[in-house]
Amino acid sequence: MTYVNIDNLAPTYIQVVIDGTAYDMTKQNSTDNDYTDGCLYFYTTQLSSGTHDYHFKASDGIHTLREPALGQFIGPNVSAPPPIPGFNWIFTILGLIALIWMLSRWAQINPRLYYRKDNNGNDNVN
Repeated sequence: MTYVNIDNLAPTYIQVVIDGTAYDMTKQNSTDNDYTDGCLYFYTTQLSSGTHDYHFKASDGIHTLREPALGQFIGPNVSAPPPIPGFNWIFTILGLIALIWMLSRWAQINPRLYYRKDNNGNDNVN
């Protein structure tokens, strides 16, 4: 946002209001004190997925300005980041390796017992 004041009055605050929450903006060039030709202000954030709305507020201590005067600017529309290629199959392979390891450990701890009948019909445990 560019702040211009023909009387060269410094702002008492400059804010961007995103989704109803106000954030103070920072002057881009801290040594630029000539407000008659404009000073740039910025705010950096990371927005969640979805559509957002915003407006700006500024005051020189005498006058207050809101842009737009009524309502909100709509946007930006933030999309979720695309999945990392191959990331899911890596976890699938790691999961299979862990499952095989757990089954092999279970087989060592719990050996199988086989039952079979002998020629006389008696159960034999092997």
